Amino acid sequence: MGERDRIAEFSILYEIASMPTRLLGLLPIGEAVVDKATRLLSTDLAILYLSAPEKRSFEPSASRGVRLNRVEALSVSSGSDDPLWEVQNGKVLVWSQTQHSKGLPPPLSVNYPVQDALYIPIGRGDNLLGIIYVARLTHRPFTEDELSFFTLLADKTATAVENYLLVDETRRQLEELKKQRSRLEISNQVGQQITSILNLDDLLTQVVRSIQLQFDYNHVSVWLPSEDDQMMVAYAMVDRGQEARLRSGEYIPFNSAASSIVGVYQSGAYALIQDVNADPQQAALETMPNTRAEITLPLRIGHKIIGVLDIHSDQANAFDPQDTALLQTLANQIGVAVRNAQLYREAQEARQEAEEANKTKTRFLANMSHELRTPLNVILNFTEFVADGFFGEINEKQESALRNVLASSEHLLTLINEVLDLTKIEAGMMVLFMEKVDLNAILAAVISMGKGLVKEKPIQLEVNVGHLPATYGDNRRLRQVFLNILSNAVKFTKNGKVTLTASFDEPANEIEVSVSDTGIGIAQEDWDKVFESFKQAKHDLTGTVGTGLGMPISKYFVEMHGGKIWFESTIGVGTTFYVRLPLLSQDQAEQYTQSVTPQDALNQAGS
Repeated sequence: MGERDRIAEFSILYEIASMPTRLLGLLPIGEAVVDKATRLLSTDLAILYLSAPEKRSFEPSASRGVRLNRVEALSVSSGSDDPLWEVQNGKVLVWSQTQHSKGLPPPLSVNYPVQDALYIPIGRGDNLLGIIYVARLTHRPFTEDELSFFTLLADKTATAVENYLLVDETRRQLEELKKQRSRLEISNQVGQQITSILNLDDLLTQVVRSIQLQFDYNHVSVWLPSEDDQMMVAYAMVDRGQEARLRSGEYIPFNSAASSIVGVYQSGAYALIQDVNADPQQAALETMPNTRAEITLPLRIGHKIIGVLDIHSDQANAFDPQDTALLQTLANQIGVAVRNAQLYREAQEARQEAEEANKTKTRFLANMSHELRTPLNVILNFTEFVADGFFGEINEKQESALRNVLASSEHLLTLINEVLDLTKIEAGMMVLFMEKVDLNAILAAVISMGKGLVKEKPIQLEVNVGHLPATYGDNRRLRQVFLNILSNAVKFTKNGKVTLTASFDEPANEIEVSVSDTGIGIAQEDWDKVFESFKQAKHDLTGTVGTGLGMPISKYFVEMHGGKIWFESTIGVGTTFYVRLPLLSQDQAEQYTQSVTPQDALNQAGS
């Protein structure tokens, strides 16, 4: 073989070896191999076989000199008596009609008068990628140079095929990763959509709609156990091209042993049918007409199964392991969302029941307070008549006893009035009677009552009240607020002084009233209790008792006037309560003639 021929051969070999970097498939590689084999070395036939997936046969991939559809597959047995056995082990098989008494028929569907042929392995053993078959129809044996060339050609072809398979596998893995990433993004989107929905019906509708649209399945449904725990009920379902619907009326009793939905709910393990046509019983029981594959997954919270997600596809083998793992993760998210929605519904129902019970309690307390006040007022009046001698003279002991009865009855009436006020507030029935009021007169009346409170105690009552402008408010309720604060200061001061201060803050257009005492003070851990109903801070030094309603009611009345109330306190030093009220005009006061919440009052004052 001349130098020019060798250069041509190496050029061909290089071209074949580098083909995967420029071509997109195995077919161009095969076409190039058989073309070079026939043209360069004057062979009449050239066929490239590539290994079939089962590795027991070699399928024709490209041919020259014969149509590919006339070429039969090559089969290689495991026995050494097979002439192709040595090809399987990486050896070139040289065959000649004149030298072989045992013929090796060419792998053709028609009879070709082959005289000389070569079977050249591409790779060897378990890595045998294929076989190159070349033949001449006229007798001309292959030379050593030609054998060397075909061996190199097979090596370069093996390199090209391996490179292509490597590139193809990499491409396939990248596509799978891309597909998996897309699945995860879709799953994340669905998960985000459902986690913020607390209404169970809205949640289930969104679940089936999102999964069907995002994954393009032809049917999605969510099944939950019935309230009597006797069957599985389809709570929401959707078919491709239809609107999601709730509670379709479909159900499956728990004694339906053949049902995958019941089976998954009871076992907690998912069920997968890759082709329902292979399981007619399942197809007849649960699947839709267009269903080919079905997967049923448990809605799991920890070890507890609360429902089932059922998905149908119109493609057989639609659910690969990655799909199954992803859908189970999504089913777990749905399980958490469903349980949250169920808990929210239960909480709402419990809240409604509690509100109804509270209204009943409020109505009862209001009615009882009214019923108690009437006979108590009668007792007060007749006791006072007797104590004043209206029905005849009484002695000192009798008068003292009657005065104790009066004091206790008045205390009881105060408690009843506080309970009645609270029930009106809770029922939204408290209405302010707004009129023009003189805070100077209101505070004067409060101070007068305060002097009576400190009369028998070693307490000095100090007053520092400037001139206060007229405003609009509820006269009786404002007097009740300031008297509550002052009486509390006296109650919890063993000795020392109580100071009432009032002034007008003209820039802020507000009136501030404060009451300071030198009492025991309020511990910081008890501050939250001061304005809570039926709660009292600990006052162990004085042993005083009460309903714990005075300050909460006072806070409500202050806020109903658009004002604010707060306090500062130090244990062993004393407490100061502050009240700031806006100066209201008549137009502004009209906003408070209706029953309003404290927050409404604050909002109105701010506007």
